[in-house]
Amino acid sequence: MTDAPRWWSQPFPPEGGQTAEGIKRQLGRPGLDEYAVLVREAAQNSWDARRDDSEVIDFSIVLRRLGHGAKAWRDRFGPGATSSEGLGLLDRLHSDSWVLTVSDRGTSGLGGPIRADERSRPGEVADFVQFIRNVGEPRDKSLGGGTYGFGKGIFYRISRAGVIVVDTLNDEGDARSRRMMGAALGPVDVDTEGRRLTGRHWWGAVHDDIPDPVLGDEADRLAQQLGLPGFEDGRTGTDVTIVLPSLELDELESDARLLGEKLRGYIYWYLWPKMVRTEGRQWMRFRIDVDGEELEFPDITDMPVLRDFAESLTTVRGGGDEDFVMKTHAREFGRLGRLSLQLSFSAQTSSDPVWESVAAVSPIEPPYRHVARMRQAELVVDYFEGDPMPDPAIGYTGSFVTSASVDDFFAAAEPPTHDAWEIASLTGSARGIVQRSRAFIADVCRRQVESHSGGRTKTVKGLGRLAGSLGALVQGAPGTKPAPGGGQRRDTGPGGGGGGRKDKVRVVRSSYVVMEDGMPFVESMVEVPESVGEDTRIVATAAVVIAGGRKESTGEVPLGADGTQVLGWWDADRPDVVVQGPVLARPALAPGMWKVRAQVLPDVAVTIGIVQEDDDA
Repeated sequence: MTDAPRWWSQPFPPEGGQTAEGIKRQLGRPGLDEYAVLVREAAQNSWDARRDDSEVIDFSIVLRRLGHGAKAWRDRFGPGATSSEGLGLLDRLHSDSWVLTVSDRGTSGLGGPIRADERSRPGEVADFVQFIRNVGEPRDKSLGGGTYGFGKGIFYRISRAGVIVVDTLNDEGDARSRRMMGAALGPVDVDTEGRRLTGRHWWGAVHDDIPDPVLGDEADRLAQQLGLPGFEDGRTGTDVTIVLPSLELDELESDARLLGEKLRGYIYWYLWPKMVRTEGRQWMRFRIDVDGEELEFPDITDMPVLRDFAESLTTVRGGGDEDFVMKTHAREFGRLGRLSLQLSFSAQTSSDPVWESVAAVSPIEPPYRHVARMRQAELVVDYFEGDPMPDPAIGYTGSFVTSASVDDFFAAAEPPTHDAWEIASLTGSARGIVQRSRAFIADVCRRQVESHSGGRTKTVKGLGRLAGSLGALVQGAPGTKPAPGGGQRRDTGPGGGGGGRKDKVRVVRSSYVVMEDGMPFVESMVEVPESVGEDTRIVATAAVVIAGGRKESTGEVPLGADGTQVLGWWDADRPDVVVQGPVLARPALAPGMWKVRAQVLPDVAVTIGIVQEDDDA
């Protein structure tokens, strides 16, 4: 029978050792929010640990109160914890104490040797000791996102107690595959025998005065007692639980829901490449749960701005757009990276609450003129800001991905937080290539701006003016207009009239720009009520908007233009139901959400008007 797991504190060896504070400080002072660093580091670890046979890697963050499980946590982790400011908190865990668990599945789990002085077997990777015990080992994953493992210090920095609990099932399939161990980083201390302690602590089964992980069935029982996710379905992976995550970081003001929304926003802005699905490529599926409530995660194609970045990455993956090549008097390096730019309209925003919370933590601001820079792992390093377009309503987004041949050069340029490419520590070819990549991106952005500044780009400039006009003149004014020939006016704005009628059509969102298959359209979203009459007709009209918000008559359409027109109606809930032309009536007319689209005209702005016609009006 083994002894109960307990805390073990590391004494300084006579030859010296690294302190816990030193490990936490290796991250430096990140320019990003602490929880943004956590999301980036955790997802990077999960991506590097992906299994070759996993099409999708599941990544989740669960933030929960301990509730009735608080006693089990106190009983397991409280005894033997020192009275220092951090570990001493474990003996006072209660039902309202929070834990945050980062999980991945479809990954290899933390395998390899259990102790740092053990040699790896052939084909074995020392993931467990690299994450739990060691700091500063070079990466052993080809083209992986991590480098020396310094970033894992963020898990401890987030915890007010400096404590994490790691539960993992690796893919080695032996008796040691299931492992659970706790770890803590605290201040330098002195034990009861007068020995100086490094501030590093481990919780586990202590053998020969060395802490080891709890294994097998015992680890499974402990996970159940502590309310951890576990591995009942047999999928391999890792759960890292941060005990007492700080709710005062990143201006959270103790709001756990706000933390969940911020974490979701950070995932979108820094991990969106993992949401872009391409046949034959692995991808990541994300989930966030806050105290039992799962947050919504819309598809990347439904997210303004980010869908433009996604399209540019798809082009890069397909081998399109511009290659970064470099020549010197002595050598031609060949392709060192690839860049694709995508037009992006500033007016393509949304009042959807998910988008609003994502936009609140955006690292970039409109007018968009940004390129997401990334290595082969396709995790966003940062956003390069290029020259602005002449019209602030139109911009561009792009993706730059390094080539495999020089990925190590760019990895060496990253700080522990992997959020920049810095050349100060580089020399030789590495320094030149990383430095020239910035000049290359800037030059492509500049040429993009120049190509859209002359008379050759009348259509693009018109789209820009369209987007700007809609934002200033039309958006937020969804009222319908009088019907030709005496139709009754329906005011559908907030608090609008309509004579108290309950069967009025409501314009949910009016005259916004959408792109589909590279083509721009003006679209409005209309809600048809359940009580709509049998003889009701909904008529859409398209008009050109000029200075001051006035609509041009048909005769005032610019010379050479065909004039805009309404293309048709689409049932938002039944994509196969399409009504061509401007009129929506029975039998196709049904309650629910409908989209109506109009043509875009070069160099003008277009707005859609909606009229409800009832025979009894």
